Amino acid sequence: MIRELKWDSNFFNKRIAKLEIKKDEDKNVFEEISQEYDLTYVFSNFEIKALENFHIDTKIILSKSIFKPFKKALNTRIMIEKPECVKEFENEDLYELAYVSGHKSRFKLDSKFSDEEFKLLYRKWIDNSLQDLKTIVYIALINNSIIGFIACKLEQRSANITLVAVDPEFHGKGVGKLLIHNLENYLKEKDIKELYVATQSSNLQAIKFYNQIGFFVFSKTEIYHVWKTK
Repeated sequence: MIRELKWDSNFFNKRIAKLEIKKDEDKNVFEEISQEYDLTYVFSNFEIKALENFHIDTKIILSKSIFKPFKKALNTRIMIEKPECVKEFENEDLYELAYVSGHKSRFKLDSKFSDEEFKLLYRKWIDNSLQDLKTIVYIALINNSIIGFIACKLEQRSANITLVAVDPEFHGKGVGKLLIHNLENYLKEKDIKELYVATQSSNLQAIKFYNQIGFFVFSKTEIYHVWKTK
């Protein structure tokens, strides 16, 4: 059943809805999409041939079981700030890194969203992460300059990484691994057993990175953006 997404609609100033299709019956999919909405996100666990021209993303969710804490990092050049210290730093640096993390986001790839809308969305996600009591944020620093961050939403027995980014200049330097290791140590202390993260199937670098540190593919979702025809 199609349902309106009020948050998305208010944020983008467009009428936006979501339609989830789980059965392999796509012949009448267009009958399910109402023209009263400017945009309908269609989520499916299989490829919908009738919507192949509207395909925008294949969302990959990876998961990892947390068994034991990691030893402290040996790289003394990189400092990882604890969540309670993050608010002392300027949000603008986090915004810039967030834009980098979203370079393969469906909101970046869909040309009907402006670059300004994409940036405003990621700024909002950063602001919400810093204000939400159930979300923790770690940042990585070198010489007091932010070179990476990770945001994670806590549930009762699991946690979801919502945003993670590393300055391209420091890719391959172990920054992402340090951030996740510090996060996992925190989650272990909270007796949280499972950690999840979402990325795009086209982001092969991210998938390879997560595989290397113990994540495995948990689910795959095809996403389509069907805009209202004028």
